[in-house]
Amino acid sequence: MKISNSKVLIIGGSSGLGLGIAKECAINEAQVTIASRSKEKLQDSVSEIGYGAECHVVDISSETSIINLFKNVGHIDHLVVTSGFVTGKQFSELSEKDARDDFEINFWGKFNVSKYGVKYLNKGGSIIFISGAFARKPNPNVFMTSVSVAAVEAMAKTLAISLSPIRVNVISPYVIDTSLTGSGQMNEDRKEFLESTAKSLPSKCIGSPKDIGEAAMFLMSNSYVTGSILSIDGGFTVI
Repeated sequence: MKISNSKVLIIGGSSGLGLGIAKECAINEAQVTIASRSKEKLQDSVSEIGYGAECHVVDISSETSIINLFKNVGHIDHLVVTSGFVTGKQFSELSEKDARDDFEINFWGKFNVSKYGVKYLNKGGSIIFISGAFARKPNPNVFMTSVSVAAVEAMAKTLAISLSPIRVNVISPYVIDTSLTGSGQMNEDRKEFLESTAKSLPSKCIGSPKDIGEAAMFLMSNSYVTGSILSIDGGFTVI
């Protein structure tokens, strides 16, 4: 991969998909910096990543925190924003606060990171967002998240034009086997959920953080890809 010695900042890189991307970047000899809210998790993750990875604390709901992050990190080649969460409620169950909280992290966090981070991106740089398969196959049980990740994908396509020649792309996953997947379930229930999900997909398997990391490597290294939504979903959106 053509990211050796590239400087990569991964916001949300202390766990889950972000950590998977960070590990793949480090293995491919990039200079990795991860950022998230938890200093303790960051320190543990930096040790897990190895390869001289660095870390910074950031709260992406705070513009001041985002501005300070980029001042501390300096110029970068690639910016990856994986921060997000799922609001498991139907439309009739949502309060305005629920809706705003979901959009605050899933959309506005990525908006502000892009707004303040773009001037730190080197020539030939790129931005990658994580969205989700519900952007193109909405689920009424996660109504607000379906809306917010669709907004992220629309923003990325428009940014690809607005920020040209900076490339902007999206990785859109379905169920990925991380420590966060089914974290509220008992072990047997979690295992059953993953197995039944795998059986329902054309791929007949569940994705891994490494799958997401390899997708990010492709988007970082291919200079002809921008404004694209890369589905890493086992075929979920075609059934």
